Amino acid sequence: MKNAPNPHDRFFKELLSRKENASDFLKNYLPAKVSALIDHESIEIAKDTFIEEDLKEYFSDMLYKVSLKGNPGYVYILFEHKSHIYELTVLQVLGYMVEIWKLHIKQQKSTKRLPIIIPLVIYHGEEKWKSGDRLSGILEGPVTELTEYIPDYGYLLYDLSGYEDEEIKGSIMLKVCLLMLKYIKREDLGERLRDIFKLLAELSDKERGLEYLEVLLRYLSQGTEKVGEEEIKKALKETIGEGGESLMPTLAEKWYHEGVEKGIEQGMEKGLEKGLEKGMEKGLEKGIEKGMEKGMEKGMEKGLERGMEKGVFKAKREDIIKLHKRANMQAENIADVLEVEIDLVRSILKEESI
Repeated sequence: MKNAPNPHDRFFKELLSRKENASDFLKNYLPAKVSALIDHESIEIAKDTFIEEDLKEYFSDMLYKVSLKGNPGYVYILFEHKSHIYELTVLQVLGYMVEIWKLHIKQQKSTKRLPIIIPLVIYHGEEKWKSGDRLSGILEGPVTELTEYIPDYGYLLYDLSGYEDEEIKGSIMLKVCLLMLKYIKREDLGERLRDIFKLLAELSDKERGLEYLEVLLRYLSQGTEKVGEEEIKKALKETIGEGGESLMPTLAEKWYHEGVEKGIEQGMEKGLEKGLEKGMEKGLEKGIEKGMEKGMEKGMEKGLERGMEKGVFKAKREDIIKLHKRANMQAENIADVLEVEIDLVRSILKEESI
């Protein structure tokens, strides 16, 4: 069974998996001289993702096939949606670019040349981006003297925290979604909702506007705790009117049922995978019985409480070991990514002698 998608990942892909939005984004946020090289009518959205399974909670990506002055090429976008900045992002992106080239060679067996890949990183954290954007910037030693023998490249950065609202460009839909990404983790989200909804109300295609409104409301319900239902309803009523406000109960019921199904699925999966036999035995008997009466929340809480204590620690332990071995992360970076104590990470790595 697969885990439920991260709400930031889902929103990011809802936005940039639509060709018109992808083209609009690239036209507005690639440097003009780079955008001019792309035939925007040629953009194809590839289904491939290069993020390792254990890192999908923190990163998302999109790959576009494009024509660069008549030559095949790619635009690769990495989206960071974790709380802390990974300082070796430039190395991470290079790894994904190599995987794209490998895939290209596999698909085009007779090729003797590699296509150009334009890498771009989107970031919407609260702190300003401070990770270096060139590979040479993370190398130690006499870099200048050995430049001829050292590979180097840089990625384009779109750091939403560094943009004023007026600087966010593009179509109404692109601006609405980028503004939502910018404010979703911020304390002033509630203050900005009216401006975002007001902008959406300007869309002439009302059917399309309602479709995107559902996407926005889903993201608000699953991706933040900075605003509540009443605050959202009030902002909708003041900007979009009764139509937007009346959509809330229908969507809430729909999301509730989706959440119940995913919650049960994930609860069962974690219980089975993480060895919660005792918690499942004792908890599920009471949890199912009480859950039928009082709802999934209390039932699952009782059913998984004891087992999850051990299961969560085991899951964190596995993630720490994976990130160290597979992503070559050091203890400090792992602690940032998983948001755990550095002493815990060091203790686990020491136990494993890695």
